[in-house]
Amino acid sequence: MTTLEAVDDVVSIVYGSKYKMPEKEHFDELISGTNKAWATINGIRGYKFTNKSDSSKYIFIPAAGYCNGSSLSGKTSECYCWSSSLNINSPYASWYLSITTSGGATTASGRSRCYGCPIRAISTQN
Repeated sequence: MTTLEAVDDVVSIVYGSKYKMPEKEHFDELISGTNKAWATINGIRGYKFTNKSDSSKYIFIPAAGYCNGSSLSGKTSECYCWSSSLNINSPYASWYLSITTSGGATTASGRSRCYGCPIRAISTQN
C-alpha cells in the first residue's frame, strides 16, 4: 500500500519524526482488536475503543464530523480520521476511519483528501 511521505504527513511535520499519521492497517487493527461503543467523555460525544484485556486503556475519537468547503457535517454524530494510506485507484483519495451511528466503525476510501477530516498522531517508537 502506498503511504504519504514524511514531507506530506502533517503529524510528522508538526510533531517531528517520532510521530506520524496512522496507516489503514492501524485502523483495521483498532477496529478488530478492541471493544467499541459510543460514549460521552468530559461532555464530548465520540467513539471509544477499549482494550479487550484492560478497560483502563482506550482511544477516544471525538464526533467532530468533517468539513467540505465551509460546510460542517456530522458534528456529534460522525467520527472520521485520515490515514496516511493512499488509494492507488484514485490519486486524490486516502483511506480513513469512518464511524457513524448507523454503520459503526469501518475503514473506507474514496473520499477526496480535500475534505477536512480530523487527524490523529501515533508514535513511531515502540
